[in-house]
Amino acid sequence: MQSILVIGDSFSADWSVKYDDCIGWPNLLANKFNVLNLSQPGCSEYKIYQQLNSTNTSNFTHCIVCHTSPNRIPVEVHPLHSNDILHHSCDLIYADIENSKDPAVSSIKEYFKKYFHHEYYNYVHQLIMKDLHETLLTTSLKTIHITFFDYTNVYINKNYYQLFNKHSGFTNHLDDHGNNTVFKDLTKWIG
Repeated sequence: MQSILVIGDSFSADWSVKYDDCIGWPNLLANKFNVLNLSQPGCSEYKIYQQLNSTNTSNFTHCIVCHTSPNRIPVEVHPLHSNDILHHSCDLIYADIENSKDPAVSSIKEYFKKYFHHEYYNYVHQLIMKDLHETLLTTSLKTIHITFFDYTNVYINKNYYQLFNKHSGFTNHLDDHGNNTVFKDLTKWIG
């Protein structure tokens, strides 16, 4: 049986840990293959890299890397989500806090509005993606790099941004059609 390591953000996380009826493409893969899913909603590219380094890759035949937004800032403890069973490892992104009235995030919102340096964070994001890619090249894993965000680079094998735009929903940010499409694509890739 194929053994699959999944690392990434909320697009690849197991939402059923909080919502019993949330069966997304990672759960569908887990019903068919031996899957270890280390993905965490809201995590930065840095934490995805840590997910890879937290496990023995020789236990797997395949790896799915679901890359996140370059606009996430890693934090040890999220000021709003640290006690949430699904989002406990969440990092900072402006979209998650912009409408919050919680005073704990007021200075963070100000940082994003006035000081956030997009070019810098894009550069760091690319460096981490490069490290992920190069680390995986040293393994025997058959690897695919995917994303649901609107960017392209040499490391991304499959971009699901258009699918996400047409079939967004609650589970893994996709509706049933979107989740089934990703599941079928990845099952075909796994072989």
